[in-house]
Amino acid sequence: MDAATLLALVAAIAALAALAVVLRRPAGDGAAAVRDSLSAQLQAAQQGTQGQVELVARSVGDLRAELSRALGATEQQVTTQAGTTQRTLNDLSRQLGTLSEQSQRIGELAKDIGSLQDLLRAPKARGGFGELLLERLLHDALPAGAYEIQYTYKDGSRVDAIVRYAGRIVPIDAKFPNETWAALANAVDE
Repeated sequence: MDAATLLALVAAIAALAALAVVLRRPAGDGAAAVRDSLSAQLQAAQQGTQGQVELVARSVGDLRAELSRALGATEQQVTTQAGTTQRTLNDLSRQLGTLSEQSQRIGELAKDIGSLQDLLRAPKARGGFGELLLERLLHDALPAGAYEIQYTYKDGSRVDAIVRYAGRIVPIDAKFPNETWAALANAVDE
């Protein structure tokens, strides 16, 4: 209720109280006229007050309906936002899980690479690895009679492999170039 409506109600109540006082007094002919006049004024005030009360009731009803609609719309927006936020959090959680798995795999791969580097530091292991690579390369690239692994010369010296080419023997030593490999691995891309 606003201040104007409240003031109108107070005025109407005061008019009713004044009328009640006048009506209780013994009346003469003049008093009857005053009483009739006050009664008419009281009726007019009651009708005006009734109109104000109805107007206020309609305004409150309209305001309540508008507020209800606004709250419903706000609730819908909050629900929609909460759903979107939940989906985003679920997606983010899945992506973080995938990232964690990939990070773990990279860590395992780094350990394996470290183990391989440790293995290839020893010259004998490096030589064995080089011989294995050479044997696989010759096997994949040449026919069986075109090469020989662990070839021994007449003087007793030995090479890791030979390749027969145009009636000659080409000796091959299978040293794994660890220093060259490390330099290549640490080189900056151009």
